[in-house]
Amino acid sequence: MPETDIDSHQLPEKATEKQPEKPGLILSVQALRGLAVLCVAFLHTHIILTQPDYGGLKIFETLALKGWTGVGLFFTISGFIIVHAHAKDIGQPGRIGAYLWRRFTRIYPLYWILMSGFIAAALLGLGHADFKLQPLHLLSAYSLLSLTDMPSMPLKVAWSLLFEVKFYLFFILFLISRRAGLITIALWAAAIITRNLFTPLPDWGYIAPDWGMLHIWNLYFLLGMASWWASRRFSAQFGTVFLTAGVLLCAALLTFVAHEMSADTRNPPLMAALALSFSLIVTGLVLSEKRFAFRPPALFLKLGDASYSIYLVHSAAISFLAQANAKLTAKLHLSGLPPHLLFAVIFLTSIIAGLICHIVLEQPLTAMIRKAGKMWEARKPLAPLPIPPLPAPIAAVLEGNSATPAI
Repeated sequence: MPETDIDSHQLPEKATEKQPEKPGLILSVQALRGLAVLCVAFLHTHIILTQPDYGGLKIFETLALKGWTGVGLFFTISGFIIVHAHAKDIGQPGRIGAYLWRRFTRIYPLYWILMSGFIAAALLGLGHADFKLQPLHLLSAYSLLSLTDMPSMPLKVAWSLLFEVKFYLFFILFLISRRAGLITIALWAAAIITRNLFTPLPDWGYIAPDWGMLHIWNLYFLLGMASWWASRRFSAQFGTVFLTAGVLLCAALLTFVAHEMSADTRNPPLMAALALSFSLIVTGLVLSEKRFAFRPPALFLKLGDASYSIYLVHSAAISFLAQANAKLTAKLHLSGLPPHLLFAVIFLTSIIAGLICHIVLEQPLTAMIRKAGKMWEARKPLAPLPIPPLPAPIAAVLEGNSATPAI
């Protein structure tokens, strides 16, 4: 997930001194992003290695099948961060342009580059071209807007970005009017709960009839927004209470998460309860960081920084490594690595591939975009064109000051 705009929150001096380059970074939230992307990559390593072409290995299955919850954690964090990063823009319609530019540059440039590269590689025979090339599907993939039902995404993980983008568009209502945003969010939450918990219906896809806006996934964004509100309203002393409650609830719920994602996500009470647990965890971590000024492990902070690159790259990297392993072992008549070691190597290598992408591509690209944005903001107004003055009689007529000529 793309959200990392969390640098406006002022932390205690003890925490900021250790990371002067980002003095207001909410370290606990960034580390939580690192944990979320590890969960998703662990799940996809399992899913891909279970394919018959790649050995049909079922390793760490019980643990791996819980990895889809990392997506829900990402959505909850996104809900928190979007309010946190744009709290000063609420009720400021004039900031809509800057908001859209910030969201666009955060998601699309890196995504377009990686997806285009993936499409080109697949069409050249490097991998499986298991996506549709029809115009509406490609337009949906590039725009991250559902222009057809169940769009075929070349980068499979990009399905979650369809929900992210719709949430970003929804947040514009807060920029137009704080009251309009609050009313809309209340109605939206009520509609989601009603549709999923009280009148459960079959999957409606991404378009008919609600464009995916009533899917239970959207509740995670809304509870993430609630986390931001709670972190501002409650004393930091309540951090431990929120965190403990969230962890205990999440641990209890994870005992019920033991199926494929498509099955578990059709259990609305489970999904809603998980969203609540993640919201409590995020709130508790933010409040606890305010109180204790702790610093999470550097590894998780780095993974959090690179989480968007890792998220976009890891699945393709896993598929490539699994395919290469299958071909090499068959061609050379080798027994291959022990299954558990093979799983670990592929999982860790996919994470490293995402870190490399972050360093080599995402960071330079982000720096270039920011530089261009600053140059645009600092641009000097163009000098007026040197147009010669009009003759006095003509100017008088145009200004309506001419007298009626005498006859």
